[in-house]
Amino acid sequence: MEETNFCPSCGNNIYIKSAQQVCECGIVINSQELMTSQRGLIEFDEEEYLPSVYREDVDYLLGDGLKLFKLDGLYFRASSAKKDLLSKVECIKNSIIPSLNEWKEVLEICENEIIEHKSNIALKIFNITNLILKEYYGPFKVNPIIQEFQSFRDFSMFNIRLNFDENNLNFDVENQLALSNVMGKSLDQSVDAFFSSSVFDKAEKSNRELTEGDLKVAAVGAGISLLGNMAIGIGDIIGQNSDNIEKVREADKNLNSEIDKIRRSTQSLAIHENEILKRKRVLITEEQVLDYCNNVSLNPVFEKFFQEPEYIRYKSGRHDLDVGVLKTKFEEDVLNEEIQVSFWSIFLRSKRKLFKKSWKKRLKTVEDINNYRRYNEILSEKEPTLLDDIYAFKIDNTQQFKEYEKKHRVILEQLPSYLEAKNKVNAFTLVLKRIKNNLEN
Repeated sequence: MEETNFCPSCGNNIYIKSAQQVCECGIVINSQELMTSQRGLIEFDEEEYLPSVYREDVDYLLGDGLKLFKLDGLYFRASSAKKDLLSKVECIKNSIIPSLNEWKEVLEICENEIIEHKSNIALKIFNITNLILKEYYGPFKVNPIIQEFQSFRDFSMFNIRLNFDENNLNFDVENQLALSNVMGKSLDQSVDAFFSSSVFDKAEKSNRELTEGDLKVAAVGAGISLLGNMAIGIGDIIGQNSDNIEKVREADKNLNSEIDKIRRSTQSLAIHENEILKRKRVLITEEQVLDYCNNVSLNPVFEKFFQEPEYIRYKSGRHDLDVGVLKTKFEEDVLNEEIQVSFWSIFLRSKRKLFKKSWKKRLKTVEDINNYRRYNEILSEKEPTLLDDIYAFKIDNTQQFKEYEKKHRVILEQLPSYLEAKNKVNAFTLVLKRIKNNLEN
């Protein structure tokens, strides 16, 4: 059987057939080196991630287990029928329902973990594309390749927004990660900081659309509740009608009907379990492709580029402009905060007093006000007293940034390390395209 590996440049699957192979992207691959570096990389133990014992316990209890409690065809005494049915009810309450709940809870945990995992991949894509767009190409340059990277960054932001509180997202992803880079932290540290932040703690499954899997789990949950209530009710009924065998059989018939519904629901749940395992395998594979291609292809050429004296001087001189972007973004986010303003305040106060009062009220509703104060300290700026102050600062900072980029980007683009990275950066669109397609399917 041929071993499947993937190209470190573009991420395409490669079936090893010879010592050297040429990938579709054009690079020559040493098959032995490739297999050695990727050996053991893609491993997923389904049993360890989602043990089959939960499903197997439910299957047994709803199948052979319940057959042990089947009522006899003939009873001479109602008390014997009552005793057998009560044993069946106890099996349902003490074994079947707990096992169903445990399986359902395990699937819910896995579903939430998959959401978290997908968000983690999306955040990595955001970091990589953001680095390429802002540091390699520059924040103001536009061409078809750059537009591709922008679309992948938008894709990553969209997937993060599905799973996180949108009000906190803009600042924490775009501003917090940018601030981390301004303050000298690595991208990996920025990712760790993001996932340990309060934003991730606030992520709720209720903020996203219900999937088909959610509905299957909910259906089983409703069935479990109904079955449990029915089991309790049957115990009361046959306790009051102990001399009526027909009442006992009627109760057993109703109970069996509900159990059949649960069986059908659990079949759907088993399908959902297989879907979870499939999605998890895809996520593990695609994340490892992303990490491997980034580490092998992009990181080495970027390290050379970022160590160039010209780039270091450029980055140092750009520091205050980056902080200016963060300041502007924060102020725009504050302006988007909704507050209550009375009619008389608008009517009686001056434009400046009205703005200052509403600005202070808005500031109280946002987090990380200390970062904003740091921006102003770095730039020797004060808080705005008029809306025009915000727009004027943004226009001035953007214009200075464009002039700075125009002056230095020409020099950076002539560096050997920049030119060396060009093909690898362009080929990385293929890696991102593969990952995007597989995450969407």
